[in-house]
Amino acid sequence: MWRPRADGIRSELEEARSLHEEAKALLASYEKKQSEVQAQANRIVEAARVEAATAAEQAKADIKKSVARRMVAAEEQIASAEASAIKDVRDEAVIVAVAAARDIIENQMTAADGNGLIDDAIEQVGSKLH
Repeated sequence: MWRPRADGIRSELEEARSLHEEAKALLASYEKKQSEVQAQANRIVEAARVEAATAAEQAKADIKKSVARRMVAAEEQIASAEASAIKDVRDEAVIVAVAAARDIIENQMTAADGNGLIDDAIEQVGSKLH
């Protein structure tokens, strides 16, 4: 009577040990997988961090290049505007000088003075041509 019951208990104990060993193996397997997944997640995060840092550096470099191009373009526009303003001032100075000369000639020169200037100019041209 005790024997069959002892054999049953032994059998249950063996099954419990077997289940315990399977559970330990399964736990170790899950822990290993968890460790591998964590390592992979860490690698992904690190790769993303490196990629973000690289992208940020590239963006900074692109912005610097863009600012430099815009500065050059602005300097060129300023130089062009300065040259145009100087030309406009010179052109206006010539117009004013010609108008002043015309007024002086009209008001102060006689017909004889004008004829003398014409004769001198003809003589100078003639001497340069011969």
